[in-house]
Amino acid sequence: MTIGLEADTWFRRYRATDTPRRRLLILPHAGGSANFFHPWGRAFDEGTEVLVGKYPGRYERLADPFIDTMDELADRVTAALLPLADLPLTLFGHSMGASLAYEVVRRLEQRHAVRPAALHVSSREAPHRVPPRDLYRRDDAALIAELRRLGGTDSALLDDPDVQEFVLPSLRADLTVADTYGPRPASPVGCPVHAW
Repeated sequence: MTIGLEADTWFRRYRATDTPRRRLLILPHAGGSANFFHPWGRAFDEGTEVLVGKYPGRYERLADPFIDTMDELADRVTAALLPLADLPLTLFGHSMGASLAYEVVRRLEQRHAVRPAALHVSSREAPHRVPPRDLYRRDDAALIAELRRLGGTDSALLDDPDVQEFVLPSLRADLTVADTYGPRPASPVGCPVHAW
């Protein structure tokens, strides 16, 4: 089964089943990619189709222009996801992806009368508590220092100018989305929310 041109653009499907019974959409963190969540593709039963968000400006979407606002990103992800809302749908977002998953759920419920089965969020404040940040405005050295502080990236890679040239533009675009997002008025969603 193909999942449609727009969905193929926005989502990588790791668990292809002929007859999925449910879908899980994973939305990565700032600077993250679908590759990061590859192990999750085998972590669920055969009835679960796992989709992972592919943000513009990286990997197979390298030629696509970056999106630098949460509202535009959420609108585009929601539009691509709508044809896949024919099965029970759970969203999981990590860090920036948590805010994005929340905004997608809001759009699905309020604009399209689609209530997901659940929303799982990790490593992010609630939308009304997200403080505005300015990391996206800082120079490359400050971004690299923040990556070092967060860990998880090989230090030798961070020292490589070619890697920096490839990674920093997408990270800066994502940080623009994340850092300019909050705080927003509290707006409850109708599906269960699980915060990690």
